[in-house]
Amino acid sequence: MSTETTDTTAPSPEVPEAAPPPEPQAAWDWRPYGRPGEEPAASVRADSWPEGQGKLTLVAVTARGATFAVQDRARQVEEQARSEVMTLLGATDEFRRLADLRPQFRAARSADSDAQEKLAAAQRRQEVLGKVTPPPPGLASRLVQAQSAVEQLAEEARQKAAELRAIEPLYLAAQKALQARVEPLCQETHRAVQEAIRTALLDGLRAFFEAHGEELTELYLARRSLAWVLAPSAADVARAVLQDASEG
Repeated sequence: MSTETTDTTAPSPEVPEAAPPPEPQAAWDWRPYGRPGEEPAASVRADSWPEGQGKLTLVAVTARGATFAVQDRARQVEEQARSEVMTLLGATDEFRRLADLRPQFRAARSADSDAQEKLAAAQRRQEVLGKVTPPPPGLASRLVQAQSAVEQLAEEARQKAAELRAIEPLYLAAQKALQARVEPLCQETHRAVQEAIRTALLDGLRAFFEAHGEELTELYLARRSLAWVLAPSAADVARAVLQDASEG
C-alpha cells in the first residue's frame, strides 16, 4: 500500500530581483578641440589686442553629452525660481485678500448647490404625491405640506443664490488682481536668477584665472611662439661653424 504525502507548507514568496545599480555618470573628460584637419594645438589661440595685451582663447570639447545635463540644470533653476515667485506672491496683499475670500466663496457656492438640490428633490416628491394611485388618505393635507416645503426651500434657494451672486464678483476681482501681480513677479525673479547665474559665472572665472594663472601664461607663450620662432638661418650656422673651425 502506497502512502501519498501532501506538502501543506505555504510556498515562500518570490524575492524580486534587485534592480541594477544606476550607471555612473560619464566624466566630462574635457580635451582640446580644433576644427577638422587642425592639429590639437589649434584649440589654443593666442593673439594680441591692438594695445599689445595678450588674448588667449581656449576651445575644448567634452566626451560627455552635455544637452541633458544643461536641461537638468535649467530645470532645477526654473523650479527654484518658481518657488521664489510663489513665496513672493504669498506675501502680497492681493494673495491675502484672495485667501480670505476663497473659503467664503466656496461655502456660498456649496450652499447654493445644496439648496438647489433640496428644492429639486422636494419638487419631485410633490409631483409624485399628486400622481399616487389610488389617492392616499389625507392627500389634501399632505399636498399642502409638500407645497409649503417647496415654497420654503425655494425661498432658501433664492437666498443662497443671492449670497453667491453677491460674493462672486469680489472673488473674481481678487483672482484678477492676483493674476496681475504674477507676470511682474515672474519677470523680476527671472532677472534675479539670470544675475545670480552671471555672478556665479564671473566668480568661477575669476577663481579659475587666479588658480591657473601660470598655466594660462605658459599656454599663451607656447602657442604664440609657434608663429614667432623661426628656423635657424643656415647661413648664420654655417658662418659660425666655419669661424670656429678657422679659429681652431
